[in-house]
Amino acid sequence: MKLAMRLVFCCGAIIVCATLVSTAQEKSVRPGINKPFENPDLKDFLNKFEGESREIAANAKEIVAACKLKPGMAVADVGAGTGLFTRRFAAEVGEKGKVYAVDIAPTFLRHIEKTCEENKLKNVKTIQCDQFSTKLPKNSVDLVFICDTYHHFEFPQRTLQSIHDALRPSGQIILIDFHRIERKSSEWVLGHVRAGQEVFVKEIATAGFKVVGEEKFLKDNYFVRFEKDDAIKKDRKQIEGTWRVVALEANGNKAMEADVKKLTVVNGADGTWSLVSEGSQISKGTSTIDPTKKPKTIDFTPTEGEGKGKLHLGIYELGEKTRKLCFAASGKDRPAEFASMPGSEHILVTFEREKSK
Repeated sequence: MKLAMRLVFCCGAIIVCATLVSTAQEKSVRPGINKPFENPDLKDFLNKFEGESREIAANAKEIVAACKLKPGMAVADVGAGTGLFTRRFAAEVGEKGKVYAVDIAPTFLRHIEKTCEENKLKNVKTIQCDQFSTKLPKNSVDLVFICDTYHHFEFPQRTLQSIHDALRPSGQIILIDFHRIERKSSEWVLGHVRAGQEVFVKEIATAGFKVVGEEKFLKDNYFVRFEKDDAIKKDRKQIEGTWRVVALEANGNKAMEADVKKLTVVNGADGTWSLVSEGSQISKGTSTIDPTKKPKTIDFTPTEGEGKGKLHLGIYELGEKTRKLCFAASGKDRPAEFASMPGSEHILVTFEREKSK
């Protein structure tokens, strides 16, 4: 039983993939980070955001070029600040295009409206967002630009849901944020930015996006391009719910049915999962999937419990009321088929959806 529990604990990560709904994340991941914007000093922030000492401002021309905007596109500048990129985007997409300047601070939005009027830019619309949503209209934009702003998302999965809804099919996200590396990044970055590139990229991928490119011309920041992936969201919706383990096989050895059936996996709508045995949580973790691969692939990492922090590579298959997962021990290659043979270090698990009570 101990072996079965240890193995099933790992396999629970397949269940992380859930639709992102408003009941998701209930706690802010960075409480108070947006307090300075409740009544910002415009002159002070103009210097901070648009001064040449800021890498982003100094490379604004190159960043706009890397966004690959075209006339007629609709673009959202999320965390627009004082409008450093909003005005540049407006010029790029032209009169037939549109730019949504999204920010939490009314002071900044009023400044953007004023400067756009002064520059005769009539294709800009300002939107005041909140900590939960960008407030963008659904199916309204081709590209969402998030520059040094993602680390200010207090409820990232809920905000990303609003972005996913706003993007048109094959729409893209441009993410620019600070490199956060222990013993290398500045004290300010380490104290202000909650996580590094790997974590932020994984969070966005979990929300229904795939990485399609990266630019390397910045030093203190990274530039990653994502594309909306409806296949990911479709699979997450199908996986949402509570599932009971009905069969488990490791290295060709089958676990006892009575033992594995005590285990259930409960999905969090924010992309988290928890493994429960007879009412007690054993572990939890996160994962990413790629439904475009054949077979479909999953990478998962437990965040609590045995095996914490260890990456596992696997494949998955979805049925109407069942699902199957085959994954390898941490550090081993991804399985190519749904099988667990002696010496393979592969674990094969079958789940059934629990009926609603």
